[in-house]
Amino acid sequence: MGLFALYRSRNYFKRIFFTTILLIVPLLLIFCSVLYAFSRNTALELQQDANHKVLSQINYNIDNLNEMVTNLTVSTFNDRDIISLLNSPSLDMFQFYNKLEKMDRILISNPYLSSIAIYNSSNKCYYSTTFLSPISCGAKEPYNILKAFLEKNRTFPKLTLQPMTEEDGAGKGSVLSLLIYSSAGDYSSSQSILMLNVKSSWMFDNIRMINELGDNSSGYAFIIDSQGNQFSPREQAAPDDSIMQELNGRLLDVEAPSGYFIAKTAQGKQIVNYLTSRVNGWKIVSVQPYDAVFGKINAIGTFSLVVLLLFVAISLFVAAFASIKLYKPVGKLMNQLNLPPTLDRERVSGSRDELGYLSFVYEDMQTTMSLLRNDREASRDVRHHYFLKRWLMDSPGISRSEYEEYCQDRGLDADSTFVLCLLKIDDYAKFRDSRNEREQKLVKFAVTNIVEEIIASHDADPAVDMASDHLVLLIRHPQVGAQPDSALLERLRLIQDTVSGYYKLTLTIVVGQPFNDYKQLTQQYEQLQFYSLHRMVLGKQALITPELYAAEAGEANEQIPLDLEKRLSESIRSNDLPMMKARLDDWMLWIKGLHIEQIDFAVLQVIMVIHQTIRELNIQHVQTVMSKLKRYTNLILEQETLEDIREQIEHVLEELVNERNHVKTGKQNFLVEAVKEIVQLNYTDPNLSLQSIAAIMKMSSAYLGRYFRSSESLSVADYMNQVRLAVAMKLLEQEEDSVIEIMHKVGYSSESNFFKLFKKNIGMTPGEYRIARRG
Repeated sequence: MGLFALYRSRNYFKRIFFTTILLIVPLLLIFCSVLYAFSRNTALELQQDANHKVLSQINYNIDNLNEMVTNLTVSTFNDRDIISLLNSPSLDMFQFYNKLEKMDRILISNPYLSSIAIYNSSNKCYYSTTFLSPISCGAKEPYNILKAFLEKNRTFPKLTLQPMTEEDGAGKGSVLSLLIYSSAGDYSSSQSILMLNVKSSWMFDNIRMINELGDNSSGYAFIIDSQGNQFSPREQAAPDDSIMQELNGRLLDVEAPSGYFIAKTAQGKQIVNYLTSRVNGWKIVSVQPYDAVFGKINAIGTFSLVVLLLFVAISLFVAAFASIKLYKPVGKLMNQLNLPPTLDRERVSGSRDELGYLSFVYEDMQTTMSLLRNDREASRDVRHHYFLKRWLMDSPGISRSEYEEYCQDRGLDADSTFVLCLLKIDDYAKFRDSRNEREQKLVKFAVTNIVEEIIASHDADPAVDMASDHLVLLIRHPQVGAQPDSALLERLRLIQDTVSGYYKLTLTIVVGQPFNDYKQLTQQYEQLQFYSLHRMVLGKQALITPELYAAEAGEANEQIPLDLEKRLSESIRSNDLPMMKARLDDWMLWIKGLHIEQIDFAVLQVIMVIHQTIRELNIQHVQTVMSKLKRYTNLILEQETLEDIREQIEHVLEELVNERNHVKTGKQNFLVEAVKEIVQLNYTDPNLSLQSIAAIMKMSSAYLGRYFRSSESLSVADYMNQVRLAVAMKLLEQEEDSVIEIMHKVGYSSESNFFKLFKKNIGMTPGEYRIARRG
């Protein structure tokens, strides 16, 4: 096999190698990236701090300049010579030039001033220290800065520096102008003005010097006034429009007086710092090239990349060396492995690595061993299960040698003492009908596992499914003759609680007497099946111990008391359901004291008493009642406890009472409807009465009267009057017959009696009623 082919077959080696690389290289990348990002942010913070200090110093100088120029303007405005130039309509020529010379002296003594200008409102003349336009009285002067300003602005702030453009012979330049006039309010054209213009180059030279001291010489600065106008030194180019737009946009949204942002311009990315003056609202802006600030940081990044590549190359060699060392034991194991004949390395390896291949081989061997082990265990379990069933069903037929061989396989002493337990499923009919065969097997298997786990502290054979409704459990006991110990009984109780809690299934457990003769097992099994009948009295989920069935009360030949039959029969005849239930309770109390062999016969006797009494009753639909009784009889005989039997017998009695009440109610409704029908058909007969109706129905008039009153809450006579008066009211409304004629039509013969009954029931006489209804 060639070197390349050998490498391709070593998947686990490749996994080690690439895992090592992927652990080293990403960590180096992350480290270098974090270092570069941290260095860049730190440099930016330091630069911003330095720029903020520079801008703060510039702001301080501007505030100081503003204060200095303001003081000079106020003192100049109050000078007597300047006052004459501001307010005198005419001056002597000699005095006039002396006063103009005073303006020149003030200009010369303050080198930061560019020029001084005055407007005299009395004579409408402008005086200035500029060479091109010293005096202007009405004529158009293109170089008169004050006149040009007043023509454009009617209102302007007083004693506030304003950027303006001044033109002289050398060209245009930016100046900062401060204007003052005499009134405290807004300016009017009748007022004189004094203007002092400060050289902007003087201030920008100061800014440039501060920038150089702050290591910001590669950038430039400019100022934006409160109206948004920007100005800069004459030799400096105007700021980029993109910087101005982004600066204005940022200042609209940000309340902070200072800050910075990074702008993308045609010259590349720029770092823009700004600060707002507290005095006049100017914004001092500093712009620096992004690359100039981060040049050293970028150099660090380049150096880090080179170092990273170097480390990656070294990591490849280290990873290869480490992978070879780590893979060496696995490779040695692969070369030494002898495959089973059924396995082929190429077939089972596929895309697996070496560990996957070794795991596959190991799993195949484990599966083979498990199959062999399971086959052996299954064979032994089948053999033991078969023997245990034989032992239970025919213990006398088991030879001593077979028994001893079984005990040896199970690790038991052949002379051991055993206790047999019977685990009977309660409500088995319901369990069988509500679950299919597969679910029944699963539940029984789960119950078997629970039993074996809880009885693990005792020497017990597995539970055996002997019949459809019960399991058996054989447990080794310490000694013969003693009762089952309390620890065993507690575990049996725990089995009942666990099965009930998990599967909603109750178990009745019967515990046998300890025995040491293996040939007694069949007898013990048959006895426990008989003793399980105690569930009828003890109820479901009972634990039937030898003490319970050894102390059973009653005699096997006890006779049923005749008074119980008589009282139950009388309660059925009286159709009194509470009395029936009370007599049934007496029966159940007596049955509980019987021997278990007599309980079934006593229950059948109760059913026979009910059956015979119903036949003796002369009631309608007797066949329906008897068919229901037959159906309930089958249900009663299927019940497992006396409580369930009592509940089913109560249902029989309730059905009987309901059937008899239904028949009685039907008869009552028939009699009432018959009386009403006779009255409605014969109300015109004056001789119609209770006696005549009773004669028609061939019944006693007294009985019929009482029965009708109890059913309708009124007498037959009152009902006859209701029918007759209702018809009389209808005739009074619709026909023209006289009241007397209508009286005879509805069956009344006495006029006074008719009027009296009509007024009592209707509230007015028949004549009044007719008038009221016809309106």
